[in-house]
Amino acid sequence: MVSYRILITIIIVCFGFSCSVNEQYRNIGKTTNASYSTFFNKKERKPYMCCYTVKKINIEGQIKRYHKFMKDSVRNIASNKDFLKSGYDKGHLKPAAVSKQNIKEMKESFLLSNVAPQFPYFNRVVWRSIESQVRALLKNQDSLIVYTGVVYKKRAKKINGKVEVPYYFYKTILLGDSTETIAYLAKNDSSSLKGMDFKTTVNKIEKLVGFNFYPGLSENLEN
Repeated sequence: MVSYRILITIIIVCFGFSCSVNEQYRNIGKTTNASYSTFFNKKERKPYMCCYTVKKINIEGQIKRYHKFMKDSVRNIASNKDFLKSGYDKGHLKPAAVSKQNIKEMKESFLLSNVAPQFPYFNRVVWRSIESQVRALLKNQDSLIVYTGVVYKKRAKKINGKVEVPYYFYKTILLGDSTETIAYLAKNDSSSLKGMDFKTTVNKIEKLVGFNFYPGLSENLEN
């Protein structure tokens, strides 16, 4: 089991985004909101991932779902107009379903720097199922440290010629008691099935994206 001191170090380092990164994460901006932090590329107008902690209060709160996607202080982030008649959903990185503690947290989840294009079926069936599985972990945990991100491919499709469509979406989760990690990787398309097993390992996603999500954590816990 990871010591309490190491766990605190993981939280501080990851939320400061000082983890070692490879070339694809260099020169990429970071914005920190009250409830999550996110990596994004302003020039290419696309997010890479966000990091947040989920507690039971974040899913059991009485705040109703917000329905208005908004631009924030991050320049060159995709606009609502970019998505108009594109055929794609605005897929949350930090879900609204884990943003119920207060209205500020809920509104932050609808910032356009927190979304990326998803196929409608993928968003409403596959990704929704994965998000539900993550929330279910709180039945036996006080908190989760989650990274949600995307993987882009060269010559990827762009909606309206402006907003790049991710090839994969992923989640990595560290349980609050530091006894286990869980990870999901799913292809962003219209053919994935809800019942399929999208579980993988944190190590595999780290190798795919070149990012160390939980520095100081035993490699055995990431396999």
